[in-house]
Amino acid sequence: MPRLHADAVAFAIPNGGKRHAKVAADIKAEGAVAGVPDIFVMRRRQAYFLEMKKAKGGLVSTEQKVMMARLVGAGAICEVANGLEQAISQLEKWGLLRPAGECLGAQEIAA
Repeated sequence: MPRLHADAVAFAIPNGGKRHAKVAADIKAEGAVAGVPDIFVMRRRQAYFLEMKKAKGGLVSTEQKVMMARLVGAGAICEVANGLEQAISQLEKWGLLRPAGECLGAQEIAA
């Protein structure tokens, strides 16, 4: 977060993981949709989605492929990242992060 440009907003979308059946049903009833990527970033009216995979070559599910295609069709930019380093690299390529060492601290984040 400290490297995120001040005019960007980012958050995780915690759709994955194992849950108790009742909790999963409640989340689905609230509008959760299968296949939504893990990270969302908005900057300058552009939406970015990043699907995180733990290992190189992590498989993207059919639901994820369909959702990412729908998001791209709606104007978003989507990618898959295998691990943290690849995720940071992708965010840098998109121009969403300031260069390393340019962090201005918590005051800027809170502004």
